[in-house]
Amino acid sequence: MRNTWTHTPRYELSEVLSIQEERAKAEDAHRSRLVEFDARVAAARSADGFLHALLTSTGDELRDAVRTTLERIGFSDVRIPPEESKGGQSLPQEDLQIHDRSPVILVEVKGLSGNPTESDTQQVSKYVPRRLKQWKGTDVRALTVVNHQRHLPPHDRSNGECFTQQQINDALINEQTLVSTLTLYKLVRGMIRNGWPAECIKSLLYQDGEVPAIPLCYQKLGTIEKAYPKPGAVGILLTEPLQKDDTIAICIEDEFIEEQVRSLQFNGQDVDKCDSGQQAGVQLCISVTRMLEGLAVFRRTNSEAN
Repeated sequence: MRNTWTHTPRYELSEVLSIQEERAKAEDAHRSRLVEFDARVAAARSADGFLHALLTSTGDELRDAVRTTLERIGFSDVRIPPEESKGGQSLPQEDLQIHDRSPVILVEVKGLSGNPTESDTQQVSKYVPRRLKQWKGTDVRALTVVNHQRHLPPHDRSNGECFTQQQINDALINEQTLVSTLTLYKLVRGMIRNGWPAECIKSLLYQDGEVPAIPLCYQKLGTIEKAYPKPGAVGILLTEPLQKDDTIAICIEDEFIEEQVRSLQFNGQDVDKCDSGQQAGVQLCISVTRMLEGLAVFRRTNSEAN
């Protein structure tokens, strides 16, 4: 290129030099902002990285992630029990203990490549008699936490089903609790996003059988039967009454999205309330596609129990 020297600082036009200086300052400011964003991302991953560990880890790393999860949902006395031995040999024992209230919960944590066996789900119940003997007068119950098929992303894990029906039935009979780490992940993520009271999740861990991925502050309201061409419009087939200004929730790709009902219609007419059995027309702010059809809809209540 001829006469490139004309673009050197010595001979460049004053206006061009001024513009180039402004650009350099803007680039510096932009780089600084990117550094700030990267720092915020790192801080967020450090603070809530236990959620990813719930879905990927095993051993002590998974135990620690479960402990952090329990503390995040409001438990204040979660302990790693000291090792015990008999005849010079270490005794098998639970991974964690929750001492917040009666009954004390013994927690067995497992990270598996496949799905849990009956031995996996029943192991912690073997420790209950020992603790009852040691802690005379203290009620004790068992909780099994499983990260199943941990090498796969959650959406590829046997349709999200961790426990067999027989394992769930046995837990009901034995007054034991089963929960997958994927369920814990969904619940804690929903609590952080939507500000649920911690008790809406904590109380689930004292119930028999499998813990559902639904907080106790949600009531099943119906099912999305139709997604309409109008942006954000859906038809909800109700199993419970719905009123204008109610807060409803939909679980989309493992995340609960809450919205307040601002617009409610029945048969094309604006109404303040729709009854069970009716198809309610609701305007949502989220992007609506046919993929939403068939999804369950919940109403958020002030109650911490169903």
